[in-house]
Amino acid sequence: MNRRIHELCSLAIPLAACVPTEVDPNPAGAIGIQLEPSAATRGEPFLTRDGWTIQILSLALQRTLGFFLVSDSAATSGYSSAIYGDNTKRWSARNPLALFITGQPAQRGCLRIDQSSYRRGDERFGTTVESFPISDSEQAKFQVRPANPVPSSTYASDELPDTVVHLRANKAERTIELDLTLTSSAMPWAFIRKRRAARPATQGSHNCEDAPWLLTTVRADTLTLLPTAIRGENLLGAHEFKGALFDPLADADSNRDGVLSPEELDATSDRNDTSEDPMSLMMLLAVRAAELFEKPGP
Repeated sequence: MNRRIHELCSLAIPLAACVPTEVDPNPAGAIGIQLEPSAATRGEPFLTRDGWTIQILSLALQRTLGFFLVSDSAATSGYSSAIYGDNTKRWSARNPLALFITGQPAQRGCLRIDQSSYRRGDERFGTTVESFPISDSEQAKFQVRPANPVPSSTYASDELPDTVVHLRANKAERTIELDLTLTSSAMPWAFIRKRRAARPATQGSHNCEDAPWLLTTVRADTLTLLPTAIRGENLLGAHEFKGALFDPLADADSNRDGVLSPEELDATSDRNDTSEDPMSLMMLLAVRAAELFEKPGP
């Protein structure tokens, strides 16, 4: 019998007819995002509500993708896999790009886009970072301790950034530059909870209640890409105020040298935060860095 099967298969009978059909007990697929940078993110100048012309000269990100399983009731039921290490991506945000992770269970869940700061030697965070098109200068900045926490912070000196931004602002005869690296690890959870309550429409490192367009079903042996806009202008509050604002940052340039330093930003409170413990502008920028991804559309 075995000899006969061998003879039939050698006569070009399709392979499927020669191999017993087996059902994969753990079907898996790939899930990711198709990034669509806004015009401002691509470097086109834009006008703020308070009259500044802004140009984003550089915006590079390091984020970790993970697929978070949910039940039919939308309650979380666990992680599909560890969301660190090989799933960490680093790229320049100026160009359209597809980012995805493979080997995810063929189930319904939420794709998470987590800020991915890490410390040197920490094998859980970013030890293996997959780099996509990115300039040498941007790449180098990811190896230097970020601007926040500022030098007076109690955070470890080996904390590394997840966001690199360089922009220029012009208004009348005044020019101001902001050239910073940021880390999400400096964000107190109290601030994150406050932002989630106030800004539920953007995706940080939370769940699909914040970003329902990232709720999907992974299909076996299939790559699913979810269109996702990336808006660098959100660093200036475009998503909060129906248009970006720069005056609050400009006011922090206390020595009027045209360069916003981490110390100046850390010493200035967010004028729109009326709570008893307002965020500094430095902290506000770090928090807004988690709010760059949105559902595509006007």
